[in-house]
Amino acid sequence: IGTAPLNGYSYQWTPATGLTDPTIASPGITAINPDATPLKIIYTLTTVITSTGCQAMDDVEVVINPQPLLVITNPAAVCAPLKVDITLPAITLNSSSIAGGTFTYWKNATATDPLPSAKDISQSGIYYIKVNALGGCEDIKPVTIVIQPLPVSNAGPDQVICTGDAVTLGSAATQNHTYSWTPQTGLNSGTIANPTVTLTNLG
Repeated sequence: IGTAPLNGYSYQWTPATGLTDPTIASPGITAINPDATPLKIIYTLTTVITSTGCQAMDDVEVVINPQPLLVITNPAAVCAPLKVDITLPAITLNSSSIAGGTFTYWKNATATDPLPSAKDISQSGIYYIKVNALGGCEDIKPVTIVIQPLPVSNAGPDQVICTGDAVTLGSAATQNHTYSWTPQTGLNSGTIANPTVTLTNLG
């Protein structure tokens, strides 16, 4: 703030809050706004001609906008072919100081590679949500998407048997998979990958 200094002048800023040096003509300012609304500080500069003692005063208003804070709630995992929409309000619901902000969606943390389809993401991965809030203040945070692949359901080839014979259906079990057969008529188990079926045809 301020202007270039003049020879033979002295300077005094009040208040000194956030100023790098309140006794120079154009100090830097670093102020923190902990609130959710803009903070206004009026700085007064008193300029004195050293040789005469004559002085003048001037004011400048500085508005410090709040820093937005994105808090991301990762969406629940889904099974393909379902897709995930990271533009939903629930994902950023617990954020603060983002009212009136604009959201953009990215593939990288530096926000140089835009995500063209934030409403229908079909691949697992880490994506990024960025908010540009009041006064150009911004924040960017990652969001994790999990899209589970569908299992392969293999009932095996069609079978032709004689009444009373037994035959094995399905295929070998896959780890961490569960199985359910319907109907369970004639099966030795309706909850395994490759049950044995024994049927009688009295017709």
